[in-house]
Amino acid sequence: MPDIKFTIHQDLVDEEKLRPIPAKVDIPEWFKKVPKFQTPNPKDLSVKSCVPVLDSITAGYLLRLPQDLFLKINFYEEELKEKINLIQFGQGLDGTISQMKGYNLNAHTEEHDVKQVGGPDSLYGKKNFGKNIPKILNPWTITTPPGYSCLFIPPMHRESKFSILPGIVDTDTYNAKINFPFVFNLGKDESLNKLYRIGTPYVQVIPFKRQEWNMSFNTHKDIGTKLGFLHNIRIFDIYKRKFWSKKIWK
Repeated sequence: MPDIKFTIHQDLVDEEKLRPIPAKVDIPEWFKKVPKFQTPNPKDLSVKSCVPVLDSITAGYLLRLPQDLFLKINFYEEELKEKINLIQFGQGLDGTISQMKGYNLNAHTEEHDVKQVGGPDSLYGKKNFGKNIPKILNPWTITTPPGYSCLFIPPMHRESKFSILPGIVDTDTYNAKINFPFVFNLGKDESLNKLYRIGTPYVQVIPFKRQEWNMSFNTHKDIGTKLGFLHNIRIFDIYKRKFWSKKIWK
């Protein structure tokens, strides 16, 4: 079984809230509350019975916020008589010492110029109301075996007012810390005034083996004859019983 390694400075190794966790131990509350059956009819299933959705929720590992994150975005400040964007990280550690020791944490916001994503009117520029793209500093180094990379995405099927920009990193050869630019998931006139606590999941890490693929095209005459038969002889959980393979993330 391949091993993904998360490495952090020795001074922080005992900080439990910083530790990545298997995604399977953090099932979203909304998903837990959905009943498996919408009505007494056993064929009237809900998303709770959709194994592909559960597989995506539990895939890989979750990175958690290494600091408190306070966001005041597109928020009308009465004293200033204007809308502001305020992003503040919890101090936690002395900034100078943190940088010297390589903690990769900071109280002030590091960011990319909005021009790097195409300017204020680009996809991500609009999400951030024309402002620069802030990033979350990650104190963990992530290592995978030779031939394996990691897909970094916002946690799937979890609601958040901000999300990282997805990316793929060859974590078998890249041995530096990976930081995460993020944007906001707000409407044009919506504002955000919220504190996200340290330990809040914000990145889903899915390791995968790199390999070459070819694309081909085929035709068929009959659509799902065998699959249709299987669905007819069983009431529910056909996919799980006949086609699904269990995924293991430790």
